Amino acid sequence: MKNPKISAVIVALNEEENILDAVKSVSWADEVIVVDCGSADRTVEIAKAAGAKTYKKEWNGYIAQKNWANEKAGGEWILSLDADERVTPELKKEIQYLIKTGTDMDGYCIPRRARFLGRYIRHCHWYPDYQLRLFRKNKSAWTGGLVHERVEVEGKVGRLNNDLIHFTYKDIADQTEKLNRYSSLWALDAFRAGRKTGILNIIISPAATFMNIYFFRLGILDGFPGLVISRSLAYYSFQKKVKLHQLHREKKKR
Repeated sequence: MKNPKISAVIVALNEEENILDAVKSVSWADEVIVVDCGSADRTVEIAKAAGAKTYKKEWNGYIAQKNWANEKAGGEWILSLDADERVTPELKKEIQYLIKTGTDMDGYCIPRRARFLGRYIRHCHWYPDYQLRLFRKNKSAWTGGLVHERVEVEGKVGRLNNDLIHFTYKDIADQTEKLNRYSSLWALDAFRAGRKTGILNIIISPAATFMNIYFFRLGILDGFPGLVISRSLAYYSFQKKVKLHQLHREKKKR
């Protein structure tokens, strides 16, 4: 009996700096699929040259895009990867072993280790940051809101031991831009769900977030990057609450 096939699936947009290493890290899979969302750079060209099957799909939100990408997979198992993530040799061996020997699980959460400002982050609530990224195609679907999408698996879910590497933000400017975008999506999701926030929460939440990440989640042990992460997440908390409050204010003016 042949081993079940694994399809590595990557959704990308303007990732010419990352896509080659991402594809290489999963080149051992039975197929590598890259769905491009309208890149203006060489993402597709580089992915093709690296041996990936490439498709183009106009951006339609994280959930719809990833579910569409999964439909292109021919394998029983899907390994979902972002362009700024890498499968380590140890994780590769672990995945290959469990597929070869068989498993009664329908999905696996993988510990994700982030690299930021030149070092791996061990605390800050960033590690082990388990992500459900390996799952049976016919037992799974992406779901969630406008931001922080997730996979739901029909069946049993286990955990792997070896890390998925995440080359998170390129620098402070990249982090600031992305958190600004994520906070807008979070606020819109919360607004549509009927959530509200007040001035007191807007004042207290950033300070509470900093204390939690830097001290209770031991961000202090991650040195300067830990301080930056704690401060940035505190401001992110401030941003998303202010944006939610503003959406309700604008609604009242109509």
